[in-house]
Amino acid sequence: MAENFEQVEFESEGATLRGRLYRPSNVTADVPVVIMAHGFSVLAAWLDDYATDFAQAGFAVLLFDHRNFGESDGTTRYGFDTLLQIRGYRDAINFVASQRGIDQQKIAVWGESATSLVVQFIGVFDDRVRAVI
Repeated sequence: MAENFEQVEFESEGATLRGRLYRPSNVTADVPVVIMAHGFSVLAAWLDDYATDFAQAGFAVLLFDHRNFGESDGTTRYGFDTLLQIRGYRDAINFVASQRGIDQQKIAVWGESATSLVVQFIGVFDDRVRAVI
């Protein structure tokens, strides 16, 4: 199956964060979205299979690298800052909610490893989040 994503970038706390926006095939209505980022041990590109599976199930997916990691800007490289990552998710939500075809009432956040804590915080403090994975 051909990849159905576009490379995207958005600003967060003075740095450009980069990732991929996946869209389900053959869908014309607004769709729910899952926002995903990596934990401390991997990068966004390594989570492509998860994002592809979600898109095949009918979800849009924003998969991005945290600030200081992978394709995103920021220094110190691989510097892990939970508060910046929480704000990065907030800015990811702002970005994806402005995109065509996104159901703004159905936003989920996904985290693994250390990012599981980050998504718990954003799920509690951002009223737009309807689910935490």
